[in-house]
Order: sequence, then C-alpha cells, then structure tokens
Amino acid sequence: MNRTITALLLALSSSVNAQQFITKTYTIAPHTSLEGADLSGEDLSNLNLSFCNLVRANLSGAVLHGANLEGTIMEGANLEGANLEGANLSNAQLIDTNFLGTNLSGVKFSHSSLTYANLIQVNLTNADLSSTDLRSADLFDSNLLSANLEGASLTNPNLFDAKLTCLKGCPLDLPEDYICESDLDCEEQDRFRIVEE
Repeated sequence: MNRTITALLLALSSSVNAQQFITKTYTIAPHTSLEGADLSGEDLSNLNLSFCNLVRANLSGAVLHGANLEGTIMEGANLEGANLEGANLSNAQLIDTNFLGTNLSGVKFSHSSLTYANLIQVNLTNADLSSTDLRSADLFDSNLLSANLEGASLTNPNLFDAKLTCLKGCPLDLPEDYICESDLDCEEQDRFRIVEE
C-alpha cells in the first residue's frame, strides 16, 4: 500500500520577521528515496517502507506501529520519541540513528547495524536483536527485558543502568567486566541475563 504525505514546512525568508510556508509531498512506498524527509509526527502505522532511503530523515514523534522497514538505510535519522512497536527493521542500516526515548517493543532488528546508535531510555522489551551489530551503541537506562541477543555484537556499548534480564540468548561478545549467565530469577526457562562481573 502506497501513501502520499504532504508536509507543511515553515521557512524564514531573508526579510525581517517574514515567514514562508513550503508544502512538500512524499510518496511512501518500498524502494523510495526519502533522504532528509521531514515526517515528524506522522502516522505511518503498518505501511511498507522496505528498502527505503531514510538517511537523515526526521521521524521524531512518528507512529510506525507494525511498519515494514526491512532493509532501510536510516543512517543519522532522528526517531526520538517515535513509536515503532512491532515494526520490522531487520537487515537495516541504523548507524548513528537517534532513538532516544523511542518505543521499540517487539521490534525485529535481526541482522541490522545499530553501531553508534542512541538507544538511551528506549523500550526494547521482547525485541529481536539476534545477530545485530550494537558496537558502541548507547543503551543507557534502556529496558531489554526478554529481548533476543543471541549472536549480537555488544563490543564497547554503554550498558549503564540497562535492564538486561530474561534474555532469550547471549551475545557473541560483551564489554570487559560483563558476563552473560543463566537468569535463575526469570520465570521462563532457559533465559539469560547480562551482569557486571
């Protein structure tokens, strides 16, 4: 399903206190270039944006509940405060993407790159992060309860105050002084937790 979004942008002209409104139309469809697009606050729930170019796009506050973002390139995009619950972001390039305070519950990230991503205070409960590259990602105060980290790369991330319990698998690597062990406090069987040694 394709969708057209018309965004009203406010621009300041060179004259003092003068303002001008610019209307821009975006076609939301697979394999579309939306580089630098301003889609902040838009409802893009359940849409197919697979393999789109969303480099440096502004999706802050957007609703992408259940959206298909497989294979998207979102390097440097801003998704602060967005809701991506249940979205598919597998095989996506999310390098240096801002997810501050975003709802990523149940999101499928498998085989994606989240290197240098801002994942501060993010809800990642039940997220699939299997075989995901999280090198140097900032996970400060994030909730990864029941997330799947099997085969993920966690080299040099910030894990301070992150909730890393009842995990469905252990990552390939961890920062120094952290270990992945069986989580005997979890009600589910065969679950793990990441703790400081």
